[in-house]
Amino acid sequence: MSHLTDLTGPTGDHEDFDRLLVAVDGSEHSDRAVAVAADLASAYDASLTILNVAATPVVPIVTAPLLYTDSWGSGWVALADSGEQIVAATERLALRTGPIDITTAVVTGHPSSMIVDHASRVDADVICIGRRGLGNVRGLLVGSVSHAVGHLASQTVVTVR
Repeated sequence: MSHLTDLTGPTGDHEDFDRLLVAVDGSEHSDRAVAVAADLASAYDASLTILNVAATPVVPIVTAPLLYTDSWGSGWVALADSGEQIVAATERLALRTGPIDITTAVVTGHPSSMIVDHASRVDADVICIGRRGLGNVRGLLVGSVSHAVGHLASQTVVTVR
């Protein structure tokens, strides 16, 4: 079932989408964003990049060397493994739409800036991202990745609820 109803702008012209990026975290919200991104990629015969960002923990520079132990390093490996599992599951979900040219990536860093940076790196025309619907106050306190991406990105951003 397609999630798209009208792919034309106000003038009736079609946008030209060649490369899409969808940011995923394994949640229901990101699964819905994947469904929309896969529909767009299929409709426009576009390539799709599936990106997972493992958020970098906030650690003061001074204490970071003291905290880097075998268990700390194991934690990074676990984050990368988890990201790989998420993108693999997401790729299977996207391919249900039909054959799509898909690449995947797992990176670490601040989610919103890494999403925007990676979208620029792969020359994406569109960024698709799920939205948890935190609301203005809670989103301000907790931090909304989708909100930040919408403000930082120069690409079209499709936020899926």
